[in-house]
Amino acid sequence: MLTDKILEFIAGKDFAFVATANGAGVPHIATARSLQADANGQLIFENWFCLTTLENAAVNPQVAVVVADPATGCGYQFIGRIVKFIDVAVLNGYAPELEKPGGPQALTSLTIQSDKVMEFSSVIHSDMQLP
Repeated sequence: MLTDKILEFIAGKDFAFVATANGAGVPHIATARSLQADANGQLIFENWFCLTTLENAAVNPQVAVVVADPATGCGYQFIGRIVKFIDVAVLNGYAPELEKPGGPQALTSLTIQSDKVMEFSSVIHSDMQLP
């Protein structure tokens, strides 16, 4: 469950960091936009994710997501798993001036079910799960 305080915090942000790992545990960090959250602990966001993020998500659904205030460095870290993976838009070669070789080809929406929520901070903090 996400509290009203956490939901309000997320509603004011349009940027998050998403950590994935491949099947061997090699980590990778990406960014996400268009953040949404619900009281049941689901986070939904999208981006033109790089291929590494998408490949990791396909083999290992475990993720960590950080939503923080850039001015303070404080926010929340969510540990969970990808429960939905949707291509929202796909580039198809029709506009080559927009498509860079090797670049992301799909605008992807990820839905994360958070299992653990912790404070995120650049100062002294614990990694205790929030109630």
